[in-house]
Amino acid sequence: MIDPVQTVINFLVLIAAVGALLFVFYSRTNAVEKTGYGALIMLTIVSLLIPIFWIVESNNEAMATAQQHTTSVQRGVALYAQYCYQCHGTKGQGRIGPKLNNNSAVNNFTDNDLMRVISGGIYDTADPTKPLMPAWSDRYGGPLTDNDIQYLFDLIRSSDPAYLQKNGLSGGNGFTQVPTAIQALNPTAYQTAVAQEGSGQFGKPVDMTKQKAITINIVAPPPGASCS
Repeated sequence: MIDPVQTVINFLVLIAAVGALLFVFYSRTNAVEKTGYGALIMLTIVSLLIPIFWIVESNNEAMATAQQHTTSVQRGVALYAQYCYQCHGTKGQGRIGPKLNNNSAVNNFTDNDLMRVISGGIYDTADPTKPLMPAWSDRYGGPLTDNDIQYLFDLIRSSDPAYLQKNGLSGGNGFTQVPTAIQALNPTAYQTAVAQEGSGQFGKPVDMTKQKAITINIVAPPPGASCS
């Protein structure tokens, strides 16, 4: 992000230098020539002010975008603490559902695909009546608005350093804020979730992205082990 103060200072120094140079010529000319140099000075000043205004305005837009992203991530944290941690973990590290916190597979989703998954869920083609992940958008019977879906999208993307760098965003990984948000919303549920994760009740996430064939051991979860 461009520093607008430093930019203005640099241009003012340039204007002063040009003005001083023109003054030397201006002070040594007759009345007719002075009129021409006066117009030249004004034209020079205006020409230098235009890029200043453009840079300052561009910087203001960048700052507004960054602030909007930060606010969106914070709202995504609140929604995740309410709806998502039971399946995806108190830090987005994965639980019954997959890891969302800087998961390379999720990071490689296009923006449209990630929005579609959050909105419409994931269904087992063998049994569409049993979703692997429910639809969250109110367009498909879920509780979340389009804005809410965008907040969760921005939360997930905030864990991808490459995405942040590409889009000129900062603010860090929003998943670091999730534990505090869960504790504020439901301290007992948070302690229970942490205890279950620590005891390995839900198993440890396993990276199988490089395997050509995958075998998944399915066992009956212990009492109380669910996403609800």
